[in-house]
Amino acid sequence: VSIADLGPAQTPFVRPLRVSETGRLTLPDLQQQVVVAGKTETEAVQAIIDAYIAEGVFIEAPPVSLIVVDPASKVFNINGAVQRPGRYTLGTTSYRMYDALTQAGGAVDADVVSEFAFIIRTTRDRTTGPTQNQQNQRDPLDPNSRLTPQDDPRDWPFDDPAFASVAQGGQPQQPRDFEFQAPPRPTDTEIIRVPLRELLRGQLQYNVVIRAEDTIIVPPPITGVYFVGGNVTAPGVYLITPGNEVTIKQAIVAARMLNELAMPNRTQFIRRVDNQDVFIRVDLAKIFTGEEPDIFLQPEDQILVGSNAFAPFLAAFRNAFRVTYGFGFLYDRNFAYDRDARFGF
Repeated sequence: VSIADLGPAQTPFVRPLRVSETGRLTLPDLQQQVVVAGKTETEAVQAIIDAYIAEGVFIEAPPVSLIVVDPASKVFNINGAVQRPGRYTLGTTSYRMYDALTQAGGAVDADVVSEFAFIIRTTRDRTTGPTQNQQNQRDPLDPNSRLTPQDDPRDWPFDDPAFASVAQGGQPQQPRDFEFQAPPRPTDTEIIRVPLRELLRGQLQYNVVIRAEDTIIVPPPITGVYFVGGNVTAPGVYLITPGNEVTIKQAIVAARMLNELAMPNRTQFIRRVDNQDVFIRVDLAKIFTGEEPDIFLQPEDQILVGSNAFAPFLAAFRNAFRVTYGFGFLYDRNFAYDRDARFGF
């Protein structure tokens, strides 16, 4: 920052200044800091001039010049399954998702990438703090949800009775039983989900513009196992390989289909959600015929093919036809020609 006639003996004031975390500059002879974050160089110069005139340091607009030496705020973070995770500088104002992936060296395994990447973006204005609307909204998806004093982390633990007695000069009360309280969802942050595979296939509508202080997370591909049990030919644990999506139909095929006691309409699909098992009854016969939608599996999913009391009798009935068929074959074989010693059979 260069300001004419501000230094000793009316010499120009020329000094490198660092913008504070709140987006302000501290200048000599000014009682208040000057907000420059989010402004262009021309707008920042005008803000400095207005501040000096407002405090009466100058009667007329002083000659002020400003040069951004280190645009440290124009950076973004990229982490996860990329070759070179870290903190990078935004190259241009139209810097996009594909540029960020290229600068980070691309995915760790170019042949196997995650379905989605995520951009965490701060929506708060750093120069003025959260807006009144953002302060009142506890959940951006629920504008009717309001913060209460006890929910504000800045008030903790002073609103706790155990600490209130100390503040009034008394003795601390006995500590209460520990109870975990999840922190409130941030109201000044949004998460953008980018279909990564579609982007890498050339669908540029997902090539999102990257802004300063964005954090890009490229999660590793989902790997894990699923379980197939009950009345299938080959029950067991099966692997979900990275980059591949497995459905219930494919899982049954991998388990070599159903055995003779299976009842397709008595199949349980079990998924772990929030530390609790969720049971869903599915009909494999309708899934295979397309009457019901197939379900994509997630790690730790379970497929249990059931049976009923009539299944053994139905199996025996079906096997009876097979035995009859076999017996008929043997019957025909018994009436075949005798061995002919001339031909050795």
